Amino acid sequence: MNPKTIALLRMALSGQREELVFDVGEWDQVFADLSEQTVQAIPSNVVSTLNLTQQEQDAYVQYCISNLTDFYMALELQSEVQALFREQGIPSVSLKGVSAAMLYPQPELRCTGDIDLLVLPEDYDRACSILTEKGFIEEPTELNGRHTGYRKPGYPLIELHRYYSSSDNKEQNRILDDMLYEGIRNARTLELEGYEISILPPLENGMVLLGHINQHLSSGLGLRQIFDWGMYVQKHLPDEMWTEQFATVAESVGMKKLAMVAEALYKKYFCPMEDITWCDAVGDNLKYELLEYVIASGNFGCKREYTHRAVLSVIKCFHNPVRFNEFLRRGGISHWKAARRHPVLRKFVVFYQIGHLIRAGIRSKVGVSVVKEEGRNSRAIMELMYKLEVTRI
Repeated sequence: MNPKTIALLRMALSGQREELVFDVGEWDQVFADLSEQTVQAIPSNVVSTLNLTQQEQDAYVQYCISNLTDFYMALELQSEVQALFREQGIPSVSLKGVSAAMLYPQPELRCTGDIDLLVLPEDYDRACSILTEKGFIEEPTELNGRHTGYRKPGYPLIELHRYYSSSDNKEQNRILDDMLYEGIRNARTLELEGYEISILPPLENGMVLLGHINQHLSSGLGLRQIFDWGMYVQKHLPDEMWTEQFATVAESVGMKKLAMVAEALYKKYFCPMEDITWCDAVGDNLKYELLEYVIASGNFGCKREYTHRAVLSVIKCFHNPVRFNEFLRRGGISHWKAARRHPVLRKFVVFYQIGHLIRAGIRSKVGVSVVKEEGRNSRAIMELMYKLEVTRI
């Protein structure tokens, strides 16, 4: 990553002005960095002060307009779907996405992607039926039994969650999911630009954003997840709240140290906050190690080729037999449509997924050198997870 990318983001997030001069062609490198981390719109408040060409300025403005359009399209669709659920007596809440964007100084600064909604387990099948009746097409999510995707042409994907947690610790998963289900029952409905959105209470919303970082430690952690967390802390997590409530809850689900390191990274490199001191004991080495991983992987691991990411996922699973079996089970359900429709077939999904992986490996022509490289990467990432004391290994 170009060092000026971090300096630019620090200017935008902290309000501190730095003397940034871009050489010819350097802005293209910086914008590529921003894109890989899915934070392209963050520096919109300072780009006009830079020595960019008129063409570069115009292209960036066009990007921001496009991002704004995407944001309001997602906002409109989410409001529409949640209204449908409310009419049928199904409470739902926004996960990440719009609920995270509401923490930003301007919601449209957060790049939007899929729309994530969580419903109570007993409402899940009925919610799926409602989406199907309204013309949404089922689009099963890759290797994931937590949610199912639904799409209408021209609109963002809706991922409907039956549960949220996905670590290897079943007790921690139960604690967090039960907390979020209770949060659904106590959800707040807020208005944003005329659209009504139901979101979790602050404590539960913070656990979702922290859990999002945890989940992406496996698939590719980007600055967008770090910034979501930093914005949340700035708005909802002063020292008193951390000490009296949040730290205990985060520890109960294995994410206390992760919370501290992620916020310490955000403070050091992007937005100093003198009034937030609960993360100040984190050493510089661990902050930098997490930043290195973020820079190397990018949001959703987009800096890696898809095949390399798949190899890395399988290698990590081999280090944990329980996780590997779950990986095969979920993958089989995701890839075998008949098993999703006929429960009797689900006892064979592990074998189906093994065959799928063999076929995929033959098609992708992954070489031994790739496997060796990803094996080394796998060990380094797992060592980082151990240092962060998370259970997503």
